[in-house]
Amino acid sequence: MGPEPTKELIARCRVIAKGRGIRDVKRLVHDYGRKPSMWTKKSRPPIEIDGEVYEYDLV
Repeated sequence: MGPEPTKELIARCRVIAKGRGIRDVKRLVHDYGRKPSMWTKKSRPPIEIDGEVYEYDLV
């Protein structure tokens, strides 16, 4: 497992879709529950580790 996300990394994420604006929200609600309005899709900045660039999924 990779490094833990830092507060700075999380702060740089931004919301790019909410609720019914998320294309796959029906599946998310079916598989994981909650109301569609409670789901958000966020962008995440790439991170660099030892010269390699990675995307970090924040769950």
